[in-house]
Amino acid sequence: MADPVLIRGARLADVPGAPRGDILVADGRIAARGALPSPPPGAEVIDADGLVALPGGIDVLAHLAGPSGASAPADDLGSGTVAAARGGTTTVVALAPQAALEPVRQTFDEAVRRTAGSVFVDWLLVVG
Repeated sequence: MADPVLIRGARLADVPGAPRGDILVADGRIAARGALPSPPPGAEVIDADGLVALPGGIDVLAHLAGPSGASAPADDLGSGTVAAARGGTTTVVALAPQAALEPVRQTFDEAVRRTAGSVFVDWLLVVG
């Protein structure tokens, strides 16, 4: 497991009034937030004074799961979700276009097969 990270003194935008506070990340998850007394042993400390900490964004219409008609998206779920994560998006709702008369299950299974092991944020697949 990676060492914990303490983000110190950020303005916490998920709280009404956006007070300053700290965010402790441990084992890849937010372990605590608020006014934290001291970093745990071995923690990397990031000074976020003057910065704003935002919750991860949600992209509710990403054309990443497959071609649509005669065109294909510039990114697939792999490269598109890497770009999303770098931009602060933590969840993507991807559209998997369905061919005429193609069963929904077939479209879904093919989209999941193409993405196996290549998605870097949480995702939801919409077939249609």
